[in-house]
Amino acid sequence: MTKWIRWWGLGAFVVFSAIVGCVWIFFVDGWVKGVIEGAGTKAVGAKVELDEADLSLFPAG
Repeated sequence: MTKWIRWWGLGAFVVFSAIVGCVWIFFVDGWVKGVIEGAGTKAVGAKVELDEADLSLFPAG
């Protein structure tokens, strides 16, 4: 093995990580809010409205 880094693999990893990061930043909070509101509404039989959902990878911030 003469090459330690496969540049196409590193590039694919960076692109994939960027896509996952963008989806996380822009969409995950809305999806979580929708799931909680839907499950809460089914559980209690009344409309549940969640003001905000803040899902973080880091507990402190």
